Amino acid sequence: MKSLVIYFSLFLLINLSAEVINIPEDYSTIQAGIVASVEGDTVLVQPGVYFETINFEGKEIIVGSNFILDQDTTYITQTIIDGQQSNCRLVSFTNGETEQAKIIGFTIRNGYGIYGDDVEGIGVYILNSSPVVEHNIIENNSCWWYRNGCGIGIKNSSAIIRNNEICGNNGGYYGGGIYVFQSENVIIENNIIHHNINESGNGVDYGAGICLEESSDILIRKNLIYDNYSWEGNSLALRNSEADLVGNTFFTTSSGYFDYTNLYVGYSSYAEIINCIFWSNTGYYGYEIYCEGDGEVDVIYSNIRYGYDGVDNIDRNPLFKDVNGYDFDLNLQSPCINSGDPSLPYDPDGTIADMGAYFFDLSNFGSITGNVTLEEGIGSMESVIVSADTFSVTPFPDGRYALNMLPGIYDVSASLGFQNETFFDNVQVVQSQVTTGINFYIENTNINITINVIQDGTGDFTSIQEAIDIAINGDTILVHPGSYNENLFVEEKSINLVSMYSTTLDSAYIDQTILDGENLRNVITYYNTENYNCTLSGFTIENGSSYINGGGGIYCYYSSPEISYCKIIENYGSPYGGGICCYNSDPIISKSEISSNEASRGAGIYSRWSSPIIRDCKIYDNSALFSTDASLSFLDSSPEVVNCQIHNDPTADNGGAISIRSSGNYILANNIITNNTSSSHGAGIYISDCSHSSGLISNNLIANNHSNEYGGGLFIQNSSPTIINCTISNNSSDYAGGAILFWSSNTHIFNTIFWNNSAPTGEQIYLYNDSADPSFYYSDIEGGLDQFGFSDDNSIEDYDGDYEYNILEDPLFNNNENNDFQLTTDSPCIDFGTADTTGLNLPLWDLAGNHRIWDGDDDGTAIIDIGAYEYGSPPFVNSNESTIPAKKHQVLNYPNPFNPDTTIEYYISNNANVEISMYNVKGQKIKTLIKNYSQKGQYSIKWNGVDEYGRSVSSGIYFYRLNVNGKTKAVNKCLLLK
Repeated sequence: MKSLVIYFSLFLLINLSAEVINIPEDYSTIQAGIVASVEGDTVLVQPGVYFETINFEGKEIIVGSNFILDQDTTYITQTIIDGQQSNCRLVSFTNGETEQAKIIGFTIRNGYGIYGDDVEGIGVYILNSSPVVEHNIIENNSCWWYRNGCGIGIKNSSAIIRNNEICGNNGGYYGGGIYVFQSENVIIENNIIHHNINESGNGVDYGAGICLEESSDILIRKNLIYDNYSWEGNSLALRNSEADLVGNTFFTTSSGYFDYTNLYVGYSSYAEIINCIFWSNTGYYGYEIYCEGDGEVDVIYSNIRYGYDGVDNIDRNPLFKDVNGYDFDLNLQSPCINSGDPSLPYDPDGTIADMGAYFFDLSNFGSITGNVTLEEGIGSMESVIVSADTFSVTPFPDGRYALNMLPGIYDVSASLGFQNETFFDNVQVVQSQVTTGINFYIENTNINITINVIQDGTGDFTSIQEAIDIAINGDTILVHPGSYNENLFVEEKSINLVSMYSTTLDSAYIDQTILDGENLRNVITYYNTENYNCTLSGFTIENGSSYINGGGGIYCYYSSPEISYCKIIENYGSPYGGGICCYNSDPIISKSEISSNEASRGAGIYSRWSSPIIRDCKIYDNSALFSTDASLSFLDSSPEVVNCQIHNDPTADNGGAISIRSSGNYILANNIITNNTSSSHGAGIYISDCSHSSGLISNNLIANNHSNEYGGGLFIQNSSPTIINCTISNNSSDYAGGAILFWSSNTHIFNTIFWNNSAPTGEQIYLYNDSADPSFYYSDIEGGLDQFGFSDDNSIEDYDGDYEYNILEDPLFNNNENNDFQLTTDSPCIDFGTADTTGLNLPLWDLAGNHRIWDGDDDGTAIIDIGAYEYGSPPFVNSNESTIPAKKHQVLNYPNPFNPDTTIEYYISNNANVEISMYNVKGQKIKTLIKNYSQKGQYSIKWNGVDEYGRSVSSGIYFYRLNVNGKTKAVNKCLLLK
């Protein structure tokens, strides 16, 4: 415990007429001593473990250990009241005791309580009383179901709780450390309250450190409250209560839930907060202060992570001495020093009060103060560093700074990252005095630089995080080969973090440049960079672990970095996202390998409230073996998964490769999804509760997947995506729906092959209920409609979907046994797809990267084939390049050359104003084909070789341009032959 302020001595405690009752010399138990005592007596307890409960029985006495004799704190740990995890309410004040009744200097531990009518207080219980509880350790008390106040429970009382350590109490609903109910004028001061837990969960537990309910005029002053865990209010929760919070330090390292808060102020509650610190480590993503409903706070002169409105509040790292060692004293350069309310009493060193529970003694130091003025440019005040000797600080946003130094003469400098630096020489520091007016003017910059990180010391830094911290917006951090054992954090800045692959295109550098999280935390976290441009390219990212929020490899929180050419392997996320986890983020993930990661949900990638674009990636051997959801798991999201290979991903429940639940519009296109398994449903793709969204599943190969229950290839529930040109083959399930199961779905399926799938019933198609009415057009379905499977209560007569122009002939794959599902010359699927492509959003290219619509049977008519592959068509792009470029917008035409007309297909990645126009070789616009507002998606339009006035144009080269929101996004050319 912290050094204790001594409020008494034995001489003051015992008046001349009072007696001292010694335990166990006079009585064998503490309670027997209490019974024998009278008002003013002291029950003095010798070191030992006392397996009993005690009740003060209304007596105005002191019960104390030998600590009260000489303030030796070792007596506190040696004098123990132990409940043996079987007795509730180890110490009770229930008979109107006043502040003359005190318990001092004990360890009070191992109390246990279960459900009952009276539900407050396990370690110490105070009812209708006003005692003093001080200099105790109250630990490891626990309670269950509707028990509150495992450490201390206070009801209808006005107690003083002072100088205690309250820790490791674990239990019920409210107030794991302290619970105050229907009370007034309670004082809680100078306590250390830590590692208390409320475990009821599901939004019904509050205030693991302290919970106030229906209470007012509560003073919480000079307490250190850290690492307590609850659903709401890790440190403190107010429910229909009012409190003054003065000079406290609240700190949270992490929490067992995502939607947690440090301070929770509920309905009909109010808190006045002065000189406090609310802070947390980089693994904490909740609110520091959260007000619900009409809950309200006034915050002044406090340091709150991510800021809070109020007089002279700041948002600066408080620079605690050693958070990992639980030392929350302030560092010499802490911005909290002298930053408190100047109208309150000064600190003992005679300076303005510091923020937080502990002040820093400046008696032996002086200070340098001044202002920094920064020109306009790409740099910001957050990137400025003011330094003297080995010490440095970052100015406040308005340019103010203070450097605290030992007496002496110093050269002081101010620098903008690595860009510009100015000096102030020979500044004298005098003990206990402030040297003012050391002001700096720094030129800003419009030039981005490259910062080299090399482990041998020949670069700018040897650690990546140092480079991240000093970089300004737009800078590039070039990391040279090596294994960097760091847990990186990027917050509110635009930086490019790259390996030497970016400068050489030598893929060996990807393997040689390793970001290793050492299984401690996320390897890299992007936090609040949604308005910034961040790139991450050319790394192996491994051995990350997150046991709270997920994203063992990469965690994106309100951030949208572009991640490319990375290997994200062997990371662990609990419960979400072994490789990557996204919350409210829209990252672009391309040309990367995501493998051998583990998580309960989304072992490869997990997305919540996000719109990730995942392109040209290999995703395999990721395991979700302990809970639900696939390797790629999307909840309340709008993902695009394009041109990816996803295979060998097992899950313990729904969805082996891809799971999409309760989400918005989504696109799954040109993917190869094979050899995935699910212990439940949808080993290839699982889609559920997306009935109000538009989904497109286009040009995918879904093969050799197995579900232990339903839907070997796909499981579609309460959702109706459009399925176009997929090949679904060799999938199996143990119950029903070898290829696909529909449950309350009106999906439309075009040009798709269902062949050689297996299940006990519904080998190809299974309809789970009478609301499952998918429609099939121009598809090849083994066994046809007659072989559909139905649940027990349904039959073919209940099916109301369309079933038009379908065939049931062997598609004649090139080599089914070796998983070559391209069509052979005599395949009945060639040129048998839908001839009318109007409004279908047909794919632009096939799965092999060839032109999608081609005259495969040489009959003079180009009609799309059935399945994911187009027979006989030439490549659309070079075979060494991605079949779908990782761009947000794309446009092409077919056939090319053409006569008399050509189809121009285009893709836009977001809702926008779209214009497509034709130009001749002189750059003159000859026709506007389309000019309207379009939803995100794929479209097509025909040009018949005429200009704006309906006149035929001559043979030759023409250009077509895609403009999105007034900006040119793509240009391509076509050749008209006559």
